[in-house]
Amino acid sequence: MSQYRQSVFASILPNRLLQPIKQHGVAGATRKALTSPMAVYRHLSSAGTTELLPRHRYESPPSPNELESFVSDLGIEATRRDVTDAWLALAGDEQFRAELTASFRRTATGPDMFYHNWRDVLSALVRLTEPEMVVETGVRGGLSAAYLLSALDQNARGSLVSIDLGDTSVLPADLDDPEIGWLVPQRLRERWELRLGDSTTELPSVLDDSTDLFFSDVPNVILRDELAIAATRMRPGSLIVTCCPAGSAAEATWNEFADAALTNTARATRWVSEGGRSDLCAGILGDDGAGGFEA
Repeated sequence: MSQYRQSVFASILPNRLLQPIKQHGVAGATRKALTSPMAVYRHLSSAGTTELLPRHRYESPPSPNELESFVSDLGIEATRRDVTDAWLALAGDEQFRAELTASFRRTATGPDMFYHNWRDVLSALVRLTEPEMVVETGVRGGLSAAYLLSALDQNARGSLVSIDLGDTSVLPADLDDPEIGWLVPQRLRERWELRLGDSTTELPSVLDDSTDLFFSDVPNVILRDELAIAATRMRPGSLIVTCCPAGSAAEATWNEFADAALTNTARATRWVSEGGRSDLCAGILGDDGAGGFEA
């Protein structure tokens, strides 16, 4: 069994749970889980053992093939070994895992331990492209920011500017001393600048030709505005990433933007539920800026 597969599986089901699963006769599901951790989640759900599951909607981790395809579709020069090593650096970061687990346990809402999810893709993108400047909108608890900052820290270069409205009412109600970005480990904050305000007001003064990667995780009502600003401010060849629920207005906006302004594009699974799915969408900004795309 490869180190990658062991790490993915162990992140979904701690070692103390492996033996009981074997005793319940799910060897087939276990084998499948080594390449698709989603199988574990589905099996435990159908078996009624929900106490073993994360305490929130399951966010899908990328498989090795999905991660490699995502990077390849974007035209990023990286070998399969490069992609695997980038993921393993995250999987093997015990300090980061422990910090997030400790933060999760400050509230009864959400997961109670670190596990791999779609943000692995963000981490891999940062490790492989080695950006000097990353900009993010939509922070809330700061989990995505934590992943971005961890990757920048492992690169030993680069910084992150995050923008959020600053509404702490969206945070867990039982959280002591709630703050935007509360999940970001203190040791990683030296590379981080948090700006509170409207992203459409803040972005023009933050995004410019020095921005290598822009990650937008905001409602569709302002996604179009953010993408239009990014396309006119960032340089060709820079990377733009956002989240798109399938069939949503956000997906329609992204598709329009991709056709007008991007060269290479890629998608990875963000989460899957009975009600639908959401994808992580990324693309490389072309030479024509917005290409006619307007807010």
